Amino acid sequence: QKLDPQYNTSGQFAMMDVLEAGKWVQKNIASFGGDPTRVTIFGESAGANVATNIHAYDGAQGLFQGFISQSGTSGVVTAYGNVSQAIKSSEDFTMNVIGCQDKNKLLECMRAQNNTFLTEKAGLLQLKVPVDGTFLKDYPVRVFADGNFNLGLRGLMGANDPDLWPLCANVPNAPESQAKGYLQQQIPLWTGITDAGTIQTVMDKYMINNCTA
Repeated sequence: QKLDPQYNTSGQFAMMDVLEAGKWVQKNIASFGGDPTRVTIFGESAGANVATNIHAYDGAQGLFQGFISQSGTSGVVTAYGNVSQAIKSSEDFTMNVIGCQDKNKLLECMRAQNNTFLTEKAGLLQLKVPVDGTFLKDYPVRVFADGNFNLGLRGLMGANDPDLWPLCANVPNAPESQAKGYLQQQIPLWTGITDAGTIQTVMDKYMINNCTA
C-alpha cells in the first residue's frame, strides 16, 4: 500500500501500525465474542507512550474507548523532539552504528541487515518521539492541557516502583554516595527536571536503595 505523502517523514510508522491494529479489532473482534465498543489499549514504558499518544491523536476516534499507560513519559516534553531531530538520530544510528555509509541508500542497506544484528546494535537506544505536526500536532502534555484530545477515551495512568532502575543499571551495588551522584546527573537528562529540590524529592520517592540493593 502506498504511503500517504503527508507521512513520508513523520517517523510515526509504529503509531500508524497501532491504528491499523485498532481498525482490525473493530472489524473482527465481534467474531471472537468481543465488544467493539469496549476496546482498551494498554502499554508499559514505550508502550505506555503509544497508548497515551493515541489519546492525543484525534484520528483515533472510535477505535479505542480506553487506554492504560503504565510508566510512560508522555508528560515529559524532553521525551519528544521534532522531525529534523528524528532524521538526524536515525542517520547517525544507521551510518555510525550499523555502518551504512551511502546516505542515498540507507533504507536499502538497513533492509539488507539481519534482524538479530539490528536488535543487538540498537540495545537500549533512546529515540525521541517526533512531534511531526501531522500525527502529533503538539506535545501530548500540551494537547491534554488544552483539551484537544480524544474526549471519549477513559484513561488510567500510573508508574511502577522502582521506575528509575535504568538509571541504576550502570551502578549496581555502588556505594550510596556514588549512586546518589549518578542519579543527580541523570534525572535532569531523563525528565527535564532541573530544580535541585524537585530532583531530591524524586530521589527520595524512589528510594536510593533501588541502586544499592
